[in-house]
Amino acid sequence: MCHRLILRVLILFLIIGCWSCEKKTTEDEILPVEDSKTYSGSLINPDTNLLKTIYDGDYEIIAENVVFSHANVQNFKYLARIKEISGDFVIENCPEILNFKGLDSLNTIGGDFRVHSNEALTSFTGLEKLSFIRKDFSIANNTNLSHIQGLNGLKEIKQSLYIQFQDAIEDLSGFSNLEELGGNLMLYSNRKITSFQGLLNLKQIWGTILLSGDNEFVDFSGLESLESIHMGLRISNYQNLSSLTGLSTLKYIFGNLEIVNNPRLKSLSAMTLLDSLNGALIITHNDSLLYLDAFHDLDKVKDDITIEANPQLARLQSLGNLEFVAGRIRIIDNKSLLNVDELHKLTKVADGVAIYNNRKLRSIEGLAALTTVRVKVYVGNNDSLRSLDGLESLSFIDGDLSVIGNLSLRDFCAITPLLSANGIMGQLEIKNNYFNPSPQQIVSGDCSRNKK
Repeated sequence: MCHRLILRVLILFLIIGCWSCEKKTTEDEILPVEDSKTYSGSLINPDTNLLKTIYDGDYEIIAENVVFSHANVQNFKYLARIKEISGDFVIENCPEILNFKGLDSLNTIGGDFRVHSNEALTSFTGLEKLSFIRKDFSIANNTNLSHIQGLNGLKEIKQSLYIQFQDAIEDLSGFSNLEELGGNLMLYSNRKITSFQGLLNLKQIWGTILLSGDNEFVDFSGLESLESIHMGLRISNYQNLSSLTGLSTLKYIFGNLEIVNNPRLKSLSAMTLLDSLNGALIITHNDSLLYLDAFHDLDKVKDDITIEANPQLARLQSLGNLEFVAGRIRIIDNKSLLNVDELHKLTKVADGVAIYNNRKLRSIEGLAALTTVRVKVYVGNNDSLRSLDGLESLSFIDGDLSVIGNLSLRDFCAITPLLSANGIMGQLEIKNNYFNPSPQQIVSGDCSRNKK
């Protein structure tokens, strides 16, 4: 009997022990297994012995920076197993580097990638697996770098892309798979780059586009997939720009759109899909601009609209769906502008309206839907304007109304309802026009000197 009891206890302990062993094995199986080795420091101009140590140790991650500066390094063969550089990767003033062969496993750079002043560098061959750069990518002053081939696997740069003083590069075709840019796209003093060809898959720029004043761009070809720019877009001093071709898919600009001082720009017609502008619209000093012919889907602007000193611009075509402006509207010194008919849906301007120094402006009847303006309305020095027709619906101005220096203006009847309702909260100033009636004259019906 005793022997049987002992046997049963032993069997029970054996079962429990086996169950515990089995459970421990299962827990071990679900624990994460580290499948890469990390070198915990930086590599600053490492010597051959240290590079061999990295290679022989099967390291796959460098936890900090990798810097080759003024070094005689010829290749990267000892970094062939490295998949990630968690810090900056800097190659500068290395006269013997021809390309990046040896970095065939590199997928991620966790800091900046800076390639500067490497006189023998001819390509980025060897970086085909690089897909992600967490900070800036800067390419500058590599005198023999004629193309950017080798970067076709790169899909995202988390901050900015800078290409500067690269006189031999002709296009951006090495960036053919880049989809998102977390900062700015800056091209500065690259004599042979005349378009954005090579950026066909770029959809979002979270910063803006910056080009130096000496650029040779004639349009924006190459950006046909770009849908949004998040820090505004300034197109300024492009001496050879003739159109905005290439921006046909751009829908959203978060910030200002500024088109300034582009002497050969004739039309904005490529920008037809833009339907959200979270900033100001500024179109000024474009000597050859004939047509806006864009912005057909734009119904509101969240800041000012300024259209100034475009001497060939005769109409504001394409603003026909604009209903609300959160800032001011300023239409100034457009010598050929005949009317503002395309503003026929505009009902409210939150800040002010200024229309002045437009010599050929004959009519403001396009403002017929406008009911409310805050701050001020100023109509001045429009030599061909004969009446204020178009202001009949204006019922409230939370500021002044100034009508000054319009040499042909002789009909003020359109503002009779506004004055009758005491809708001007500020001052009324009428002077130096062809006819200068008092408020009492206008309200009483003596508001015009048009010949009957």
